Amino acid sequence: MKNRRTLFLALLSLMAMLACVVPGLSSASESTPTADTSVLGTMVAEKVNAAIAQTEQAKPSPTRTPETADAPAPSTEEMEAPAPSDSSLALQNDGTTLFVDELAKYQLNVSPGWLPVRIDQQEYYDAFSLPAASDEAVQRALMDIKTLDPNIFRLFIYDLQDGHMLNGVITRVEFKWDPEGSLSLDGKADIEAAADALSVSIPNSEINSYSISSTTNEIPIGVILSEIPGRTFGGADVVLFQKHVYLNLPAGDLIISFTTEQNFKDATLPFFDTMIETLKINQE
Repeated sequence: MKNRRTLFLALLSLMAMLACVVPGLSSASESTPTADTSVLGTMVAEKVNAAIAQTEQAKPSPTRTPETADAPAPSTEEMEAPAPSDSSLALQNDGTTLFVDELAKYQLNVSPGWLPVRIDQQEYYDAFSLPAASDEAVQRALMDIKTLDPNIFRLFIYDLQDGHMLNGVITRVEFKWDPEGSLSLDGKADIEAAADALSVSIPNSEINSYSISSTTNEIPIGVILSEIPGRTFGGADVVLFQKHVYLNLPAGDLIISFTTEQNFKDATLPFFDTMIETLKINQE
């Protein structure tokens, strides 16, 4: 059962990471498949246009705030309103955004300049209207999470600041929740099993380290550092750096995964580490 859990959580990391690159592809291989960019561009454009149209239908009245607006009704059978959510995002006076997950029983603060979105929520559709969404990589990243299960993938955070997209890789954070998980952080056995599962599930991945520590709020965490060589959909060979933080919460297991271009981690990793330090567990 424990191996099933760790493999399940590792596979979730692979599913979301595929939005950034195709892992394990080497530029030296002549058999590497290439995408038809004209067809891909058409597909992306069609999806984005549909999402933007849905955004316009779903926008609340200008006289209302996102906190008080009622859920908008769909205008057609194909165009659904944002689904109810057991979580919230609220802008704070210091410029951070407070994310509260009512299901998994935790909260944390997202730094200014980083875009937090929940699947099928208003901020997800609004993201397509941002200037950064004119980039095909951003469009693809947003569309690739559309069909994921929001009961598992609780939050995505994207770094869309100017100059922060290196080699077509968008720095991102993903929150994955397993309500039936019972990860033990009393020793290294479970985090070692999780590291083994990651190395098996992601081609050519390299586990740099795994450890047990705690936040300044004395919350135990398991940490796995890894690297993954791959190729972006634009054809650039890259190495992804990932930091996975494992938590055992009152309502199951949570993995918070940070992914960035290897050469950009010094500029972006401090954001992630700062965010983790704001984490608080909410009791019933």
